Amino acid sequence: MEGLSDLFQALQPSSFSSTEEQFQDFVSPEEYDWDQVQVTLDPAQTKQFLTLYQSLLSDFDDTSVHDNLTFPKLTFAGEADRIVYGENFGSVTVDIAGALRKNEQTLRQLGWDVAILPGNAMDHTKAMQPETVLPLIKPWLATNLLK
Repeated sequence: MEGLSDLFQALQPSSFSSTEEQFQDFVSPEEYDWDQVQVTLDPAQTKQFLTLYQSLLSDFDDTSVHDNLTFPKLTFAGEADRIVYGENFGSVTVDIAGALRKNEQTLRQLGWDVAILPGNAMDHTKAMQPETVLPLIKPWLATNLLK
């Protein structure tokens, strides 16, 4: 949890440029220098993110409610989904793929479908692109929601 406060402090309003200015030359996720991204969030929204991540990182135990969750559940991440934030964002690492691998068996026992998208380059940005996500989600939705 160390460093999260720095990350969310970096997201506080300041003299950052506008979103339009930041992305005017944006071509693709692969070409963009994410260490140079400057983000401004409302302090209330930043607090929500901080609360969420603090809860998740402090062994948040949601098992008591899983018996009540009777709907289909899917979680996925790219095999290389490990975000290492630069100094601008508190030098925090968020290892989504690692957390998913570590908890995969438990998630499956709780009724989750778990997918780790293969590929050494399948990072957070690539795993959320339509050409990656739709072939996973469309059949999952058809199988699980059109019963």
